Amino acid sequence: MYTITLAGQKGGTGKSTVAENLAVEAAQAGQSVAMIDLDPQVTVTNWGDRRKAGDIAVVSSQVARLPRVLEEAKRNGVDLVLVDTPGKSGEAALEASRASDLVIVPVLPVIHDIETLARFRDLLRMAGDPAAHVLINNAPIQGSRHGDAQEAAAGCGYGVVPLVLYHRAAYYDAPLAGEGVTEYAPESKAAGEIRQLYKYTCMLLKGEYKYAS
Repeated sequence: MYTITLAGQKGGTGKSTVAENLAVEAAQAGQSVAMIDLDPQVTVTNWGDRRKAGDIAVVSSQVARLPRVLEEAKRNGVDLVLVDTPGKSGEAALEASRASDLVIVPVLPVIHDIETLARFRDLLRMAGDPAAHVLINNAPIQGSRHGDAQEAAAGCGYGVVPLVLYHRAAYYDAPLAGEGVTEYAPESKAAGEIRQLYKYTCMLLKGEYKYAS
């Protein structure tokens, strides 16, 4: 079983959206997928309640119960667990990162998000320095701001996901039905971005997941 945590020091960076879309793509690739929602806002939990497919287990959990929930997922034969953490909660990010094979840190390509990366790197060191990669999310379709943000992330010692999720309507519309963009708008540019992101996470996790077609 592999565990991916979506984390960062700011709210509103798209952690829940990225987690939901990766979970859907992994399920479509034939994986047994579970999501653990550590955020008191229960965004992922509410998304799971709206979801009709029944193919992804979503558990709302307190941080103290995370090890128990992960152990239960492993006993139940889950292949991939995605953990969604709240912004501004060092405890949740610390414990989830410590238990993870990979931490994805979504950030918007704006200075307020970039400025948090150095401090969050210190937290990751406390968590045992798990593999951590910054993902530029909700970027303007025009301009080079995303490239500048990627350079800044690399300068803080992170791996950098070599693709960008742009500001697209499908990312906002798909959650209304508890879907991912590859279900809601499979031919959209957003769906193509998520497929590439899933492939990249597969590579980071030693290529042991099947790629989605």
